[in-house]
Amino acid sequence: MGIVVFVVGAPGAGKTTLVRELLEPNSALIASPKWTVGPTVCAAGHYVGGKFDGADTVPYNGVQAALAFWEQRLASRSVTILDGDRFSFAGAHAFFLERGVRVACVYLDTKPETIQARRQQRGTTQNATWIKGRVSKATNFATSFAEDRKLRLDAAQPAKELATEVLEFLAQQAAK
Repeated sequence: MGIVVFVVGAPGAGKTTLVRELLEPNSALIASPKWTVGPTVCAAGHYVGGKFDGADTVPYNGVQAALAFWEQRLASRSVTILDGDRFSFAGAHAFFLERGVRVACVYLDTKPETIQARRQQRGTTQNATWIKGRVSKATNFATSFAEDRKLRLDAAQPAKELATEVLEFLAQQAAK
């Protein structure tokens, strides 16, 4: 078994963009439940370049099926990526811990104006109260990880640079 990494942050922080950089070029899409699967890296959801992409393509009521599929078919991958709101809850975290899987968290953070500009650029308008709730959820989820199991990054950096830092972090995690 490899490592499961949760990628969290505010809506518009660049979570899905970062994950696209981490996926292998020859990855395939599993139709149901939705997974993007490469030889050594898999990620919940479909990464096809949509406005709401990645794990956002997994319905909330599809999370348990996605986790069961992972356990049956994907647990041997070196890296499993779960980005965003769908999977960042205590039950998903516990699912992996109960199976003895190493877990880590990458928290993308930057200035609110930067994140707001990104949301405007992709043409999304979301309720301010909902956004505030998602920010709190992401922050609280990241806080639940031990310091040596989380990486906080400035999301204002280019995705390629962030991916390099994440890969270094994951290599360190694998060595533990």
